[in-house]
Amino acid sequence: MVVESSVRRHFAKRSLSSSRKINMSFEKRSPTYSGIDIKPHGNEPAEMVRAVRDWFVETVGLRRVHSATKIWYRFTDFTSTFYDARVADGFTDDELNMMPIPEYIDFMKSWIKKSR
Repeated sequence: MVVESSVRRHFAKRSLSSSRKINMSFEKRSPTYSGIDIKPHGNEPAEMVRAVRDWFVETVGLRRVHSATKIWYRFTDFTSTFYDARVADGFTDDELNMMPIPEYIDFMKSWIKKSR
């Protein structure tokens, strides 16, 4: 459990770094999305997931959505699996950071099918 927890924290920090870049870019373009503010999350990964999850429930109208904690754990499970598999395939961290989006999406789709 301790190893799993540290792996989750490691990928949370890496994911948050990418999210910060996206968030900063988004804020420069539009502080609101169609007049609806995104809830503050303090740049905390778990709070960011909760804010987005709640936004989908409150604004988009999704129902029966998993908890923010479950979504977060599934995300960290995916990122851990992705990283381990790609490193085993010979990818470097730099290559993973610059991976083409379609390749990343293909891995996601495959992981989702296998994890159901």
